[in-house]
Amino acid sequence: MTRSKRQEIAVGLIALAVLTGCAQPPTEQLSAAQRSVDEARAAGAPDYAKDDFLKLEQQLARAKNEVTRREHAYSIFRSYADAGKMLITVVESAGPVAAKAAQNKITAKTAVLAMGKEAGQVVTSAKALIAKAPTGNEWAALDTFKHDVEGLETSFNAVYLLIEMGDYVGAEVQARAVKADGIAVSREIQRAIDRVTEMKHASHG
Repeated sequence: MTRSKRQEIAVGLIALAVLTGCAQPPTEQLSAAQRSVDEARAAGAPDYAKDDFLKLEQQLARAKNEVTRREHAYSIFRSYADAGKMLITVVESAGPVAAKAAQNKITAKTAVLAMGKEAGQVVTSAKALIAKAPTGNEWAALDTFKHDVEGLETSFNAVYLLIEMGDYVGAEVQARAVKADGIAVSREIQRAIDRVTEMKHASHG
């Protein structure tokens, strides 16, 4: 057998090996890509790196579609090379997304603790107004306002339950709502107190 013939055979064998390798579904790469996306999700990426995580999921979906598309190709033309590259990109992208989510989650926790403090101060102010409100027949709205303030306290307690659960996004939404509602209730209480005071002054005048 001549050297050129042996070279031809060697090249053919290498080409066959490459084709055979590329023709095998990238099962391990697919599992690794899915695992990396799941890890980013567990790090809170859907909430704390929403846009980046959406892109990551889209990358994985496109890679999976490419795998499926190649599975339906004729075996002689079947190659998962492009799908493999896409899956590698998913794995490489997932790490930074998870890291960004983790950092944003820390920032969100700091923000919600500050907002929770503000909400707590508003609730305390509302309770103080109730405590100094006049009593008697002229204060018929007292029970209603007491109920409102009790509701504020319940909602405020829910803020810290959400924080304990690690839901800082939900906790901030809750804290902002408590603060806004508390300010509104306090204004209503103060207006009622002012009306009663004016009536008392008018009756004595």
